[in-house]
Amino acid sequence: MRSTCTYILFLLMFFSQTAFAVIEKEGSEDDLRLQNARSVAGSAKTLTELENYINKYYDQPEVIVYIEALLSESFQADSLTFSFKALSELMIYCHNHGMTDRYNYWVDHIDSLVEEKKINPDISYDAHLNKANMMLESGQYEQVIADAISLYDKAHKNDHVYGMICSSDILGLIYLYSRRDSAALVAFRDVLSGLEKLGEYPGYQLRVLSYLIDLNLRLGNIDDAKEYLTKYEQVLSWRDEENKKKNIVYEINWYEWLMSSFQVNLYLHQDKLEEAEKELAIASSFYKEGMFPHEDYSVYYFLYTKAFYYKKLKKYDEALALIDFILADNPEFEVMKLKVNILSETGRFEEALDVYNQIYQITEKDNNESLIRQINNLRLAYDINEQNVREKELQLNKIQVEEKQRLSACVILISLVLLILFIVLFLYYRRIQKLKDALIVERNSLIISRENLNQEKKNAEIANQLKNAFIANISHEIRTPLNAIVGFSCLLSDPVTEEEEKVGFVNLISKNTNLLLNLVNDVLDLSRLEAGTAKLAIEPCELVGCCREALSNIRYYLSSDIKLTFDTSVGSFMIMTASQQLSQLISRLLDNAVKFTKEGEINLSLFVDEEARIVRFTVTDTGPGIPLDKQEKIFERFEKLDEFSQGSGLGLTICRIIAEHLGGEVNIDPEYTNGARFVFTHPYIN
Repeated sequence: MRSTCTYILFLLMFFSQTAFAVIEKEGSEDDLRLQNARSVAGSAKTLTELENYINKYYDQPEVIVYIEALLSESFQADSLTFSFKALSELMIYCHNHGMTDRYNYWVDHIDSLVEEKKINPDISYDAHLNKANMMLESGQYEQVIADAISLYDKAHKNDHVYGMICSSDILGLIYLYSRRDSAALVAFRDVLSGLEKLGEYPGYQLRVLSYLIDLNLRLGNIDDAKEYLTKYEQVLSWRDEENKKKNIVYEINWYEWLMSSFQVNLYLHQDKLEEAEKELAIASSFYKEGMFPHEDYSVYYFLYTKAFYYKKLKKYDEALALIDFILADNPEFEVMKLKVNILSETGRFEEALDVYNQIYQITEKDNNESLIRQINNLRLAYDINEQNVREKELQLNKIQVEEKQRLSACVILISLVLLILFIVLFLYYRRIQKLKDALIVERNSLIISRENLNQEKKNAEIANQLKNAFIANISHEIRTPLNAIVGFSCLLSDPVTEEEEKVGFVNLISKNTNLLLNLVNDVLDLSRLEAGTAKLAIEPCELVGCCREALSNIRYYLSSDIKLTFDTSVGSFMIMTASQQLSQLISRLLDNAVKFTKEGEINLSLFVDEEARIVRFTVTDTGPGIPLDKQEKIFERFEKLDEFSQGSGLGLTICRIIAEHLGGEVNIDPEYTNGARFVFTHPYIN
């Protein structure tokens, strides 16, 4: 461990000179910030505290001071974990500031440290992955391919999953830089799949997802691009939550900016220009004057997307100005293709041909036979290893299946023994329980019989009470109209009776005959409804006409002091229902209102609630009303508020039973106090 720390101390001394040589070029304001940072770093007491400062100043100049301090303190504390953390941050700093030589220097020394300690940390593969990216940017394809094969062999030898993912990532980058988009797409899909299985590295997943979104948009796979963009947003949210826990703060959320630019590009491919304009305004809020495309991929992609947006709007001059700004910084292949398309659309074919020749030269450079052969060899190495992995998995599965079979055989044997034992115990237990169960059954039977007898006795008593009440009510109701019919019939035969009186007697006889007939009909209707023998003929029924017919039938019984009104929310409305029973229910409610209203108004209203799919009928009168404690009881059989009033007490009972048969319900509105209001709701289906 001491020799390892000597390595690190040497590297720290070497790096501090180089790093601060770069930093000294900053302005006086940054110098002051760095001096303050050195003061804070010198007073830090723990490695974790220094790590928190690195997270806090992650993308600011003073972060290098805290990285240096962490490396020094981790050496003093003999901590490999924090040493690797510091080295990782140093390499990121070198990569972001274009310090290629320094970056390679650190990679070599990390390799030496890994070799000496016989360890295989993730940072080793991260270092080579970023190194490969930097080399590809400078066009060193052959060296990257050679390093990729070596790195893959190392990862495969150590069975390091993350290392193999990084190796696949390098393969995807090689395809990407050599403009083999379809092959790059396949490689990056494998990388993302591996990262998702690990369930870690949200920042890494975001980078791979950005490649997949861009590639799918290039290849015209709009649905796939949309799917990856949704996943990108989810991972970005996860990454931001992780950064909050670590107190990592960014001056610019590059990944959020990139996501917004991707969304604009997706809208443009879908020809949704209004949505693209709105999203472009969001993306533009990240851009600051003086930013150049080489600073970050987010800057480049935003400017490229904005140029593409101008092309869609046919604002060719603005698009070409942005494209020239990008190409002045870096000759990007996709940007040059966009420029060719714009020049061709505007008829500037000579300029388009010049740009196309530049594209051709770049393509020729990247498509030499040696490079293609090396890439194919690298792909072959990956394919062979994948085949070996599959063969090992098959062998492992075979061994596991055999183990499961042996285990299953043992389980079956033990289960059979236990089953036999269980059967024996069960039979023994069953014999013991048999007599006990018989006694319990007999006792329960006696209890049930006694309960049934008690219930039957109660039912008989209730039935007897109902019968007596029914006979009493029927006797009273029948006797009254019969007495009237008999009495007035005798008076009709009296020669002393005048003709005018005879007409009045005939009307009274007719009225009492109708009362008697209605009483008999009520009894018959109730009997049929309760027995289930009433036939409900479901047919189309026009509700407004049905209501008007019921009102017309009831006018005959009204006195001149009562006003009969009808309100409806519809001119006409048709539903499927048992129209005869519906008409009977409305008529009975109106008849009940007429019976108890001496003066004032009786109102029938019809309201259709199409959202709730119900029809609401209300019958409102200005009679004496019904007390709250009687409003539910009044629907019971033979129940009357006034025992001396005419009626069988069956009308409202029949109304409720009809309503239930129609799938609705009848209730009294307890809030109405100027009389009584009956509400009948009837569901319907269009």
